[in-house]
Order: sequence, then C-alpha cells, then structure tokens
Amino acid sequence: MKAGLVVIGALALSGCASLGGPAPVSRPDVVAQVNVLRQSAGLPPVRVAALGVTRDRASSAWPHRNGDLAAGHKGFSSDVIAADMPGAWAGENLYRGPSGSSGQEIVETWSASVRHKAIMLHRGAQVCSAASVADERLAVVALTC
Repeated sequence: MKAGLVVIGALALSGCASLGGPAPVSRPDVVAQVNVLRQSAGLPPVRVAALGVTRDRASSAWPHRNGDLAAGHKGFSSDVIAADMPGAWAGENLYRGPSGSSGQEIVETWSASVRHKAIMLHRGAQVCSAASVADERLAVVALTC
C-alpha cells in the first residue's frame, strides 16, 4: 500500500445518511483504472456511468474522512435502491487519501485488499461509477459497480 493512503471500506449494506461536505466530482479516471485491472485479469471492461448515486455516496461518505468506517458506508442500501437501476449491485469501494490522489493510486490501494479487489473484478459487473469529495488535504472517493 502506498504511504499515506488509507483504505476505508468495501461493500457495506446499511442504513441512511446524507451529511454535507464539499461538492462531489465525477472520477472517470478511477473507472478507467478499474478497467486496466479488469483487462489484466482477462475480464471485459465496465462502462463508465455518471450515476447520481455515486455522487450521493461520495457526499455521504465525506464525514468519514476522519476514519469512521461505519459513517462512510452508511446509506449504501438506501442510496442504490433510490437510484432505481436494473440489475444487481456488485458493491461499493471507499477510499480516503490525499486530495491529489490519481485514479491509478486509488485502484492500486483497493487492489491490496481482497474485498475491494473482488468488487472491481466482479465477473457480472457491467457499469461502474466513481466520484470524490475533497478539501485541500483529503479526498474521499466512492466507487459503485
């Protein structure tokens, strides 16, 4: 794992939360790096989707910048149900690290965790979306597939 990067969760299905923070920003660079990983594993790429649910997830996870894993994953189930997207959800990865973290750094960090990597390499995954919220020091990134 890269110094200073902290992995903060994978696939949690729990209650509802929506606490304020910086405005979320789409991160197609993260999904592009997920596709590099998928290609190296012989899997087809996922489509990049600009899903509002991922922006909502990034915003909901922002209070978790201080290391509270439960707060970061809170609301996953209700957010994805509200998205009314067809199909099953592979899960969610969350990342907390420096605000300038690249998609490659984020995916490499998730790849060091069996649970995070399993979500990115889920054979049934067809669409993934990533978004982040950041201040001058920290970023929280949410990936939903």
